[in-house]
Amino acid sequence: MQQEIHSQTDTAPIGLATVDGVPVDATETLLTFRMDGERFAIAVGAVAEIIDPQRTTRVPNSGSLAPSLLNVRGTIVPLIDLRHRLGMESGERLHSSRLLVIEIAIDGELTKIAIMADAVEDVIDAATAEVEPIPDLGVRWPTECFRGAIKHKGDLIILLEETFSFLDTRGSDAAL
Repeated sequence: MQQEIHSQTDTAPIGLATVDGVPVDATETLLTFRMDGERFAIAVGAVAEIIDPQRTTRVPNSGSLAPSLLNVRGTIVPLIDLRHRLGMESGERLHSSRLLVIEIAIDGELTKIAIMADAVEDVIDAATAEVEPIPDLGVRWPTECFRGAIKHKGDLIILLEETFSFLDTRGSDAAL
């Protein structure tokens, strides 16, 4: 079944000058986090909460993208293995590891999912005009998972594309 996924930050305010639907002088508030030494960011508006790691329940025959569930304040939430989705090696849980509970729309319905980050770092404001595309050459991850990259205080931050990052588009291990 084809699923349609949207973040809560898909549209620009009406009446502003835009380029490809993005206001020319717009900024976006992002939450930055680390996985496998790389720095990533996601729109703050998509993050419902950040919690300490907790016990998960493995789901038999669930596939490697969403292998387990967890209880977040009485709501059952699938734990998405973002490392698997991005083709990264499995990582160990660190003292600094945190779960990001993210709310996205799947087929028009708001759904909570969780991802494990090695560390949650900062909330930053980034100018949308400074987002640069990620070149196809030399990227070890599926490029459809990224909106681009920004430079911030000497670091390169990879912006996740919420519409593809949490869905396995290869068809064998559908996330949800």
